[in-house]
Amino acid sequence: MKQIITIQAKEAGAIAAQAAGDLAGAMAMMNEAVSVEDSIYALSQPPYPIIPAHEVYGILLLEAKRPADAIMHFSETLKRTPGRPKAIYGIACAAESIGDKQTAMRRYTEFLELWRHADEDRPEIANAQRFITGRAR
Repeated sequence: MKQIITIQAKEAGAIAAQAAGDLAGAMAMMNEAVSVEDSIYALSQPPYPIIPAHEVYGILLLEAKRPADAIMHFSETLKRTPGRPKAIYGIACAAESIGDKQTAMRRYTEFLELWRHADEDRPEIANAQRFITGRAR
């Protein structure tokens, strides 16, 4: 339990640092969070904390315009928790931003299949559908 709280504290610190414009500090804290998470051999399912540290890191990296690094962290999330829709969506967004249309198409399609029963007004769904139908930004 102590490790989980440590992960969450590091994630919160990273998000606060990013909001304050301290990208280097945010990345340092996320490196610590994923290091703790990776050290937990038998992290139970669903993952605790609810959003895996690698996924949070991927989101921060996308916002920091570092899509290649984001893909690495979203992929790490999927190693431990296969089929996580937000990690799959993150890979799709990152792939789209670096011009990897094949990966983006595959991952957006996978994401839409996983979220086929989700509320249709979710922005993630609209974004994925826009890409797939060729109306990408």
